[in-house]
Amino acid sequence: MLKRFANAWQAAGKALQGDAKSYLAEQGRVLLPWNENALSDFSANLEINGQQVFNKLHYRGRFKSLSQPDESGWLAFDLNLTTGKGALLAQTAGRNFMLTVNGGILQELTAEVRVDGMPLGQICVQGLQIFLLGVDARPLGQYNHPSKEWRLSAQTSIYYLRPGYFDPTYSPVEIHGRQVAEFNNNLILSQHLKFLQDPVPALYRNLALNLTSEEQDWLVTLAVFESYLRIAHHLSEKRN
Repeated sequence: MLKRFANAWQAAGKALQGDAKSYLAEQGRVLLPWNENALSDFSANLEINGQQVFNKLHYRGRFKSLSQPDESGWLAFDLNLTTGKGALLAQTAGRNFMLTVNGGILQELTAEVRVDGMPLGQICVQGLQIFLLGVDARPLGQYNHPSKEWRLSAQTSIYYLRPGYFDPTYSPVEIHGRQVAEFNNNLILSQHLKFLQDPVPALYRNLALNLTSEEQDWLVTLAVFESYLRIAHHLSEKRN
């Protein structure tokens, strides 16, 4: 067991070599070319590699494709936080995203969002509800983050074998008063795919027609932000 842990630690360390910008620039050259059908092809499969050292969290990963699961995917990210504060950088084939995350025990979780260096707005988490704020700090959208407590089961202590653990949890996303998509926040980590009996579900469904560039940017931003929440949840499960 110690040897397996050491090998995993070494692999994580190797995957985290180099600075975030260089890593994402390299990923941007091999990610699938962005097109009008990209969002509908996002898989809920989240590929991650990284490590937690005390209060420091450093992970890298990619969102995979439904139609081309063996390819590099649609989106790559680098998460680097200390005590819940830090940067979450992401890259598609054509755009870059930066989320400045700020959260702790005594304060709500927020993230300031920039796309290609320009401010998009802010994410604010209040309980199970996630609010999207514009650059003027006024509310412009929201979606609910369904509770995962219903997945708990006394039948097994191995969290990823609990009944219903992989079931998608879609929640409507509203921006400027219209529903633009339903988002599946139950991301499936690549190391758990061997336990999945059904096809990998989509990340988004019921996408609205004629999405604006702002709406697309927010939907991608939610995927980036949810990657952080999923990693944090995964680490919590391992501790319990």
